[in-house]
Amino acid sequence: MDEIGKIDGAQNVWFLSRFLMTICAWCGLVLKPERPAFITHGMCPTCQVAFLGGPGPVPLKEYIGKFDFPVIVVGPDTELIEANSEALKLVGKERQEVQGQLAGEVLECIYSKHPGGCGKHVHCKACAIRNSVTDTYRTGRPLIDVDSYQEVMTKEGLKTVHLKISTAKKSGSVLLKIVAA
Repeated sequence: MDEIGKIDGAQNVWFLSRFLMTICAWCGLVLKPERPAFITHGMCPTCQVAFLGGPGPVPLKEYIGKFDFPVIVVGPDTELIEANSEALKLVGKERQEVQGQLAGEVLECIYSKHPGGCGKHVHCKACAIRNSVTDTYRTGRPLIDVDSYQEVMTKEGLKTVHLKISTAKKSGSVLLKIVAA
């Protein structure tokens, strides 16, 4: 300790490497970092190969199909490019119904039904999904477990749905992981 109550850089690295674990943000595997890491979430080697490419490309549909949670692939304006079966179950729709739709339309966000559609209503400026996708697309920085509260229309009527979303950029698109909170 440099002074009482202060930890120097070397002690900080030791502390972080011993007490923080690194977890793959996509499959949940607990990783043992070879060197101290200052992050609590990363990507395991299997997901890195599948996500970033490796010896032999994996088709995107096949890659996201391996996850047991909803994942959709969107473009810069949240337009749906691909969805895994879990995402389709979540929204209760077929692939052809959602292809090319904006995320708010796919999730039945009430603001996507207003004039101009998804992304054009005043509430859309605070949309965690839209803002996370836009940020990841622009910066390339993944986001992990962002809280999202969506006003959606269901068979039972209007509901506020709490979701945890994670994003990662791949080429010209963003993978969007959706988990009920």
